[in-house]
Amino acid sequence: MLYYIIGKRFVIKEFKNINLSHLYFTKLRLGHLFNTKNKFASYKSFDLNKGATDISFADIVFIEIIKLNKSSVETLNDIVKKNSSKEIYIFCEDVENKFLLKFALHFSLNKLNFLNDNKDDVEKILLDAFKKVEIKKDEKTQIEISRKINSFFALMMFHKQDLVFANEKIKNLFNTKKLSEIASIVKNSEEIYTLITQNKNKNIVMENSDGEEWSYGFYLNIFKNSNDKLLTIIPEYKVKNTEAFLSTINRFQFIENLKDRLAQNSIGQIPMSIVCINISNYQKLLESSSSMIIHNFVKKFIEKLCSYKDSYEGLSQWNPHFFIFIIERDSFENVKQQLDSIHQKLIYNEIDDIVSPIITSSALNVEKLNINDIIDSIEEICSHDFNCRKFNSSDYFEINHFNDYVEENEQIYHYFQSCLANQTSLKLLNIYKGLCINTA
Repeated sequence: MLYYIIGKRFVIKEFKNINLSHLYFTKLRLGHLFNTKNKFASYKSFDLNKGATDISFADIVFIEIIKLNKSSVETLNDIVKKNSSKEIYIFCEDVENKFLLKFALHFSLNKLNFLNDNKDDVEKILLDAFKKVEIKKDEKTQIEISRKINSFFALMMFHKQDLVFANEKIKNLFNTKKLSEIASIVKNSEEIYTLITQNKNKNIVMENSDGEEWSYGFYLNIFKNSNDKLLTIIPEYKVKNTEAFLSTINRFQFIENLKDRLAQNSIGQIPMSIVCINISNYQKLLESSSSMIIHNFVKKFIEKLCSYKDSYEGLSQWNPHFFIFIIERDSFENVKQQLDSIHQKLIYNEIDDIVSPIITSSALNVEKLNINDIIDSIEEICSHDFNCRKFNSSDYFEINHFNDYVEENEQIYHYFQSCLANQTSLKLLNIYKGLCINTA
């Protein structure tokens, strides 16, 4: 809301985000309020004698009462009971009316207001109502952020390099309830303290409260125009004491990880994409080779893929032939370039001299998607049932690339599929004796 104070007068300019409902019996008396309706996000007035009203949209409710009778009392009682969370103001001619005073006290309403169409008086009440609505909205936002912080991930807040807040999951992770002890652990850990001072993201292996070693992703958010930082710690995968261990997580762990990342990014507005790598001909390979050969190939494939991507990007094996990892804090154009580089390495650096895979790689910008949309899109990409028309080229990208071992007809089929996925324009040319004849 914008307003000026001139002497003792409040001159209201506009209520940008406030919705107001104005209720009365038969005749509207607060004419000035009606005349300012265009200054609200929305304003609706209702004659209560004409029946049911829907005021669910409103932040503020003004109710005019001229005469008290059984019908008006029942209507008033019904409205207030159903809308107790709103800022309700009652206007009447007798502000000392004992029944209305008891009624307002019972429902914890604002004081009774004299039904007088005085511009200054109405604007003062509007200003009071606006302040209360804004306080409620701020409290609701803080509760929502607090719920996300405590429900989804371990989080610490720093002012410069000093720890000022740690949530319950951090306290459980470090096995102490004292903020001073957590601050000491952070400062004594060279890896953690370095990433805070140098504003970096990193994977760090730590022992949890159960004595198990896990690889944790440390992700730092820096607030604009301030020295405050949010450090989020997300468990990526359990470390196993064997060289043969492949650092992948399953689809269920990936979804939990994704929920954490989305909750974190809803606060920091961080760019986020998922990259999908699919062995498209996996089923044909199984039919033409033994299960053990394919198993060994997939193992080598994962090792290669892990060596090509950045180490802090945890790899998920969605199913036996479909792999996903998340890239954050990078534009979608950069993600596409990274994917192209990874794809070329997978194609041209021979993984296995027996198995010949067809690899399809794709990237999806998920910054504006919710968890259900992302999971549905992953399933569709995995099953070759993805409708790319739902996204433009700045949100979805796909690569199909083959070596000479793929037959020409199959290459044409996959290239055509890639053109559809990337919404690439096609032109059909008629070649006759080396000359292009336009038959369109």
